[in-house]
Amino acid sequence: MMPCTTKDLFEIPIPIPETRASMCRQEHTISIGGYRHRVSYDVPCVQTRTCDYTAQMEVCYPSENELTDTAKKVLGAAILAGIAGAVAAELAIPEPTAVEATKGFETGFNGYLLTQSDEIKNQLLNKVTTHVKLDSTCGNWH
Repeated sequence: MMPCTTKDLFEIPIPIPETRASMCRQEHTISIGGYRHRVSYDVPCVQTRTCDYTAQMEVCYPSENELTDTAKKVLGAAILAGIAGAVAAELAIPEPTAVEATKGFETGFNGYLLTQSDEIKNQLLNKVTTHVKLDSTCGNWH
């Protein structure tokens, strides 16, 4: 079994706004003939909220004793390249998704590995697996 490590890939601290069309309740008090009446009705409106996103990635790779020292260094650098790719992919779209984070990571990771020698590529390519979990914290609609 390959060892796995879990890393927080990124946290996007910039709130990403979301909007939706909805019906909003309006309430007003009107005076008729000296009497006050409360009137409520629904009208179409646009609601907004903000969401903060955090991506966490699990990376599984061959055990340390199966890798040369050079492969270990390349693996670390490839993971960093993958993280950069994941962040770039997420910032390029309006709403982050785990699928886009995974694609971005794999593009950066594999792109870095492809620049390495065949020996290093053989030790790492197709032997590293990833899983991304994307969490979001969203405020209330208003």
